[in-house]
Amino acid sequence: QKQQAWTYAESRKQELTAASTELVSAQIQVQRQASALEEQGRELEAARIARTSALSAATEAEARLASDRKGAKQREEQDARQRSLLLAEALRTSQDAQEEARSAREEARSARE
Repeated sequence: QKQQAWTYAESRKQELTAASTELVSAQIQVQRQASALEEQGRELEAARIARTSALSAATEAEARLASDRKGAKQREEQDARQRSLLLAEALRTSQDAQEEARSAREEARSARE
C-alpha cells in the first residue's frame, strides 16, 4: 500500500515537474512574442513618422514648385509687356524718323524750286 502510494506520488511529481517545465517554456514563448510585438510597434511608429515626414516634404515641394511656376509666369508676362513697350517705342521712333526724312525731302525739294 505504502509502495503504491509512493509510486503514485512519484508519478504525480514527475507530471507536475513536466507541467511546470511546459509552463515555463510557454511563458518564455509568450515573452518573446510580446517583445516581437513591441518591436513591430516601434517599427510601425517609426514608419508612420517617416511617412508623415515624407508627406510633409512632398507638400512643401509642391508648394515651392507652384510658387516657382507662378513667379516664372509673372516674369514671362513682365518680359512680354516690356517687349511690347520696346517694340511700340521702336515703331514710334521709326515713324518719327520717317516723318523727319519726309519733311527733310520736302524741304530740299522746296529749296531747289
